[in-house]
Amino acid sequence: MESKFRQSIKQHIVKSIVLILMIGVLIFLSAGDWAWLGGWLYFGLVILNFLIASIILIPRRPDLLARRSQAGVGTQSWDRYLAPIVGWAPLYIVLISGLAYRFTGEMDISIWIRILAGLMVIVSNLLTTWTMLHNPYFEPTVRIQEEEGHQVAKGGPYEWVRHPGYLSSLLLNLPTPLIFGVLWGYLGVAILVVALVIRTAKEDRFLMENLAGYQDYAEETPYRLIPGVW
Repeated sequence: MESKFRQSIKQHIVKSIVLILMIGVLIFLSAGDWAWLGGWLYFGLVILNFLIASIILIPRRPDLLARRSQAGVGTQSWDRYLAPIVGWAPLYIVLISGLAYRFTGEMDISIWIRILAGLMVIVSNLLTTWTMLHNPYFEPTVRIQEEEGHQVAKGGPYEWVRHPGYLSSLLLNLPTPLIFGVLWGYLGVAILVVALVIRTAKEDRFLMENLAGYQDYAEETPYRLIPGVW
């Protein structure tokens, strides 16, 4: 069992590295310019975020990382469509940004704005990591994890909003076009925002109907995605 568990962690690491390489290749192939400053800034942040999350989570949430490598039994049919749109957002935002850079070039965006955008990306990664530390059921798809004794996650970021993982996804991708210096990337961000709002509403309804204690938690924590707004 232990060797199988370690194998799952290795698979998680390998898949993460493959995804990082895919992002890197997609950035520069779509842009047609290996010297693209915005591309290298973003790619460096992707690598940094992976290292930070791995150092924190592998010793503390190895079981969760192993389970996150695939969709679990009982994943809702509607989430088989929404989960990829949310999870693969960095790839299609990168693709749109790279193609836009190829045909329109890079905008003149202040280095300070890019630095602030980069800090926002790092903060969003820390929020995701913090969320996973407080929620051992933070899988990539929506389902009731009966085999794990699924319970309502509380504490940490869950005191602010009911879906901090989606909030962190929003914060991760919003500054991406600024880092690239290509505002056409906000077309991809718009797709993500729509998918996040739909998925948040559907998951919230599903959990209220199927997870014991979630309705009481929703009354204690009134905001789904953005504190003080919705």
